[in-house]
Amino acid sequence: MSRFDKYRQRLQASTDDMFARSVRFEPRGSDGLADTERVKREVVAPVSIGVRENQSFSGSRAGDFATDIRTGGAVIKPNRITYPDLDIRKDDWVVVTDLPGQPRFKVASVDDREPGRLMITIGNF
Repeated sequence: MSRFDKYRQRLQASTDDMFARSVRFEPRGSDGLADTERVKREVVAPVSIGVRENQSFSGSRAGDFATDIRTGGAVIKPNRITYPDLDIRKDDWVVVTDLPGQPRFKVASVDDREPGRLMITIGNF
């Protein structure tokens, strides 16, 4: 454990308290059928849903270089310490249960390289 891990964990807990939503993951195969080997999971995690402007990867003289390459779409960021055994895969379904109408999404990709969080990119069906 690095010497900064305790600070990252504290920061993530604070962020979760302020921005987290209840999310249900429903395991699916690439064929869209339920994956019976995995169970549905309810988690509480920050969810970023909304339209983002596309950003250019090139900078300008004003110094507004876009370092966040991911443009558009939505992201769910579960804490890996809180949910160490979370098994989410591409094509799983996602329901944000505490938003009006309980919107449903499909997992587009899962990035597990971030040390503190899974980065789950979601999109419409």
